[in-house]
Amino acid sequence: MVNINFDSENYTSLLWFFEGFTSFYDDFLLLRSSLISPEEYIKIIEKKIDHYNFSPGNKIQNLADSSFYAWIMFYKAEDNYNNFFNNYYLTGSLVALMVDIEINHASNFEQSLDDLVKVLWSEFGKNEIGINEKNIFDKTRLLYGVKITSLLKSYVYDPKKLNFKNTFSKIGLAIEETKQKLNKPVSYNNKIQLLLGIRLKSISEPIIKYISHESCLFKKDIKVDDKVLEINDFDYNSKKKEIYNSFFTKVKTLKVMILRDGKKITIKSNYSKLGLPVKIKITDNIKFNSWINRKLKLN
Repeated sequence: MVNINFDSENYTSLLWFFEGFTSFYDDFLLLRSSLISPEEYIKIIEKKIDHYNFSPGNKIQNLADSSFYAWIMFYKAEDNYNNFFNNYYLTGSLVALMVDIEINHASNFEQSLDDLVKVLWSEFGKNEIGINEKNIFDKTRLLYGVKITSLLKSYVYDPKKLNFKNTFSKIGLAIEETKQKLNKPVSYNNKIQLLLGIRLKSISEPIIKYISHESCLFKKDIKVDDKVLEINDFDYNSKKKEIYNSFFTKVKTLKVMILRDGKKITIKSNYSKLGLPVKIKITDNIKFNSWINRKLKLN
């Protein structure tokens, strides 16, 4: 039986597994059970990758550390935490997706991440025995070999950017950055924030709550709690579509008018997009369907 003290913090370096891998199955099981379509699932993954690319902390902190320091960095987060904290829910779920694809590909769709989860449940969870990193990596090596185990370890301990393009191609998916056609104000609002590397309080209150250190605005005179009035001479509240489209012109200078302490301030910067939204397309239906419809092993 696992003894847990509920009166104080309980530290673990495995939240990338307990929470992140669970988040992967949240969406994937809906797809496998046909409760959502492949197109709906792909939209979910696109959104996750956009958020992942928006968060520079995943290139600074590894998943084991983000898990361990969750009590002081995630649950007590400050406005700037995305610049140095790696979200183990988000990155963990994407790592699970990547590892599952690599396992499927290496085994010609005979094995999947399901095998690891079932073994760990059978030997540890079912018997209420605690689990550690060594248990996970030992079982991974036993099931899939050294190559997959080394890959998983690199994802957990090395905070490098995930190579979605190479891995996704193994199940018939192509991913690219692209200007997306949008049709809703909230969509424009979200994409503008993504491209600039900022986070606003809400669509109705464009008050800056976070600035990515990779943003072209980071070293300029712009601060948390500034209110955005205009971008590239377009009113933020009423001209979001025009603002979004302006990012794809040949304009090299970004203009942002903000309100601070009752005073309007115009800030100019050499413009560079933090990252375009991603678009995922199915290029090989046979591979993609083989990945979805993997064999279900009940024992």
